[in-house]
Amino acid sequence: MRVLVTRPVGRVPATVNALAACRVSAICDPMLTVEPVANGSIKMPACQALAITSVAAAELLAGYISDVTTPIYAVGDTTANAALQHGFQNVRSAKGDVLTLVDLITNLADPASGRLLHLGSEDVAGDLVETLQVRGFCAEHVAIYRVREATTFLSATISAFREGEVSGVLFFSPRSARTFVRLVNLRTYTFSLKRVAAVCLSNAVASEIETVGWEKIVISERPTMASLIELVSAISKMQSGGDRV
Repeated sequence: MRVLVTRPVGRVPATVNALAACRVSAICDPMLTVEPVANGSIKMPACQALAITSVAAAELLAGYISDVTTPIYAVGDTTANAALQHGFQNVRSAKGDVLTLVDLITNLADPASGRLLHLGSEDVAGDLVETLQVRGFCAEHVAIYRVREATTFLSATISAFREGEVSGVLFFSPRSARTFVRLVNLRTYTFSLKRVAAVCLSNAVASEIETVGWEKIVISERPTMASLIELVSAISKMQSGGDRV
C-alpha cells in the first residue's frame, strides 16, 4: 500500500517512519506550512499557565517561553509529548478535544491565580478562550505562528494519482483537509479519487473531505497518530489479502 501524507514538513519524518514500520510506503505533499511569528514582535503577558491545542505550538514554545516549569495544558497526548520533548516539565494532557481541555483547566486551575494564555496560530480555530472566559477565567490568545496553505499539488503527487499508485490519503487536521479539497476543486488536475480511501484523524476532519468522490472515508478510533497508523496498517493488510477498503 502507498499513501499520501498531507502533514506539514516538520511532522512528516515521524509519520513516514511509523508507516514504514507497518510496511506502508508514503509520498508527501504538505497542505500547510507553519511559519513562526518573530518573537521580538510578541509581548507575552504574565500568566499562571499556558494552553496549547496543536503540535506546532508545542514545538515552538521554547522560542517564546523561557521558564520550562510553566504549567502547560495540552489538548492531547501528541501535543503534550511534543512539549515534553522540547524541555517543558509541567505538562498535562486533556486526552481529547477543546471541550475536554476546558474541563481539565477548570478542574486544575484557579481563576483567581491569574491569566491563562492560549498560544497558537494567527487563525484561531475553536472557541477555547471564549469558553474559558465563560468559566470565569481571564484568558487571552497569543499568536506565535501563522499557517500558509498550499496553492498547488506537487508534480509527483499528480503523477502518483494519475498512475493509480496512491491507495489512501492521510488527513490530520480540518484545515489540511479543506486545503486538499480546494486544490482538487480547482479542476486543474485530471485524476480520480474513486479508488482512493481518505483516512482521517477525527470526525471533524472527515466532514471536510466528503465532497470529492472517495472510494471510502475511514476515521481513526482515537484522535492520535498511533491510532491512525493502526488503521492504515489494518487497511494495508486487507488490501494485501486481495480486498479493498
